[in-house]
Amino acid sequence: MAQEVLALCDENIHYGSRLAAYLEHQTGFPLRILFFSDAAQLFQYAADTCPQYFLLSEEIFSELPEGGLPGYKRLFLLQKQKGNWECDTPHTTMIYRYQKAGNIMRAILAELEEETLRPKDGLGSITGTKIIGVYTPVRRSMQTSFSILLGQLLAAAGRTLYINTEGYSGFRTLLGRELKPDITDLMFLAKKEGEMFLRMLESMVQMIGRLEYIPPASAFIDLMSVTKEQWLRLLREVRRDGRFSYLVIDISEQVQGMFQVLEECDIVYTIEGPDAIAQAKLYEYEQLLTFMNFDDIRAKTKKKRLPSVHFAEMNFERLLYSELADYVRGVAKEDFGVGT
Repeated sequence: MAQEVLALCDENIHYGSRLAAYLEHQTGFPLRILFFSDAAQLFQYAADTCPQYFLLSEEIFSELPEGGLPGYKRLFLLQKQKGNWECDTPHTTMIYRYQKAGNIMRAILAELEEETLRPKDGLGSITGTKIIGVYTPVRRSMQTSFSILLGQLLAAAGRTLYINTEGYSGFRTLLGRELKPDITDLMFLAKKEGEMFLRMLESMVQMIGRLEYIPPASAFIDLMSVTKEQWLRLLREVRRDGRFSYLVIDISEQVQGMFQVLEECDIVYTIEGPDAIAQAKLYEYEQLLTFMNFDDIRAKTKKKRLPSVHFAEMNFERLLYSELADYVRGVAKEDFGVGT
C-alpha cells in the first residue's frame, strides 16, 4: 500500500524546509512529507491529489479558499503563540510553532490513527540511538573531559560511542600512540549505505574502558573538508541501526553544518564559565541561535557549570576517579537514570 502523504506548507522557507527534512529523516515516521512554500501550489496539489494530512502555518491557513481543503483525515496548524486562537475547523490539531522538531513530531504522532501509528516493524525504531551533543563557545571549559566522563558512565548501561570533532584533540599525545584510520577516513572511504558503513565504523572503533570511540582527526584540514551531509549521514546511520544505546558527540566550530548537527541531537549540553568573558560568549552564541531561528537547539540545551578541578595528570581511564566524575554521575543519573 502506498505511503500516505503529509503536505507541509509554510511561507518561511528556512523553517518549513528544515522541519520537513527532520520529519522525512525520522525512521519509522509513517507519512511521506511534501513541502510547499507557496499557498497556490499547495491548493493545486490538494485539488489534484487529495492528501490525507496537512501541516500548515497560520498564514497559509488564513489563505484557504472558501471551500477549504478537500477531504482529509487530520489538519495540523502551527501556532505562533500558545493558545492564542481557537479553530472550529473539524479534525484540526493546534501545535505550538516555536518548539523543537521532535516535540512537533510527537504531537503529530499522538493524533494519527491507530493503523498508521503501528507499521509492521513498530515505532521503537523512531528513537533508536540517543544522540547527545556537547558544545560550548567557552574555551578551556573541560568540554572533552565532561563528554568522555559522560560516555564512560553511559557505557556501563549500554553500548556508547564517543566522537570527537576537534582539529587538535590531543588524543595521540595523551594516549602515546598513533591513531589511524581516523574519523575523516571513515567519512571519505565509506561510499556504501547502511550495513557496509556501520561495518567500517565497527572496524575502526577503539576503547577507553567500556567507552567506544572513533579516533579523532589527525589533521584539522582534513576535518574541515568533511561536509555537513557526511556528518548528518553518520549520525542518522548510527541512530537508525541502533546497535549503540548512546552516541556522545563532542562538537567544535570546525564541524561543517554545526547547527544542523546540534539539531540532530536529542539533548545538548553547553558548559558555562563563571567569569564575565565566558558569560558574554555564551550570550552571543544564544543570540545567534535566536537570530538564525534555531529555537529548537535552545529548547533541548542544558547548561552546566562544572566544578573547578585541577588534574595532576591527564588519563582518560582515570577520569572516573576524579572530582569531576562525581558531578557528571549526577548528570547521568538525573537525565538518563544511569550511574552510581
